[in-house]
Amino acid sequence: MQEKVSSPRLRLQPSEHKFILLLGDIAAAVLALVIALYLWSTGDMWMKFSMEFLRTRPDTWFYLLPVIWIALMVDNYDLNKAGNLKTTLKSIGLATLIATFLYLIIYFAMPPRTLPRRGVAYFIVFVSILTLIWRVIYVSIFSAATKSRRLLVIGAGKAGNTLVNVIADQAQPLFNLQGLIDDDPEKLGTQIRNYTILGDHSTLQTLIKELNITDLILAISGQMNQGMFQNLLSAQEKGLQISTMEEVYEELLGRVPIDLLDSEWVVRSFVDRTPAGGIYRM
Repeated sequence: MQEKVSSPRLRLQPSEHKFILLLGDIAAAVLALVIALYLWSTGDMWMKFSMEFLRTRPDTWFYLLPVIWIALMVDNYDLNKAGNLKTTLKSIGLATLIATFLYLIIYFAMPPRTLPRRGVAYFIVFVSILTLIWRVIYVSIFSAATKSRRLLVIGAGKAGNTLVNVIADQAQPLFNLQGLIDDDPEKLGTQIRNYTILGDHSTLQTLIKELNITDLILAISGQMNQGMFQNLLSAQEKGLQISTMEEVYEELLGRVPIDLLDSEWVVRSFVDRTPAGGIYRM
């Protein structure tokens, strides 16, 4: 009887993580703008919250406040920073201070009663709170996704060493590295940055089952033996995601390891790469 092939899990690529992060920030900023306009209108002596209020009272630039806020948050779309709650708190606090400082400079430089105080103050307060709430939710989701994406690195040579070092240096890695496998018997049981070389191709299927592996990263610089190839093919048929060292390196650092690329990489990167993101599948 043929073994049942599991359906692939929905995986989000780093670019999709950033898109979702940006979308949440935009939603928080727009909602803060609506709240600020409403609270501003409740204290207005001439008219209450209405289409007439929205057309006549706020200047055009007031509706650009969400854009300005996103611009202040532009440095916070690095996934390593975004996945860390402490860094997130600092980033939002800094953006709030900069927004307040800039507005105070502009406010006192303008003639009296030409700029709204309450409207902008409401926006800054609520956009900070709502963005913080959204980022806390994102961090919890990001952490859960990181723990659920469990991987093995295939190959403990130069490419494998380089990749493990990159992963170990990440403050918030995109996955949970379990270890490595390599067909060199002398490497069995040794470690790279506290990650153990757990076995060879003959133990790959057992390790996948025991460690609940979801992803394999191929980091073999030289020739792959037939046994390793067959086991990787079997793992892919069961629904595991198989990526190359170059792809993951680029995901994490935004650049490629030039000294580790073979002569065919440029061709493969354009011809063979298929969109594998969750948003693309949806």
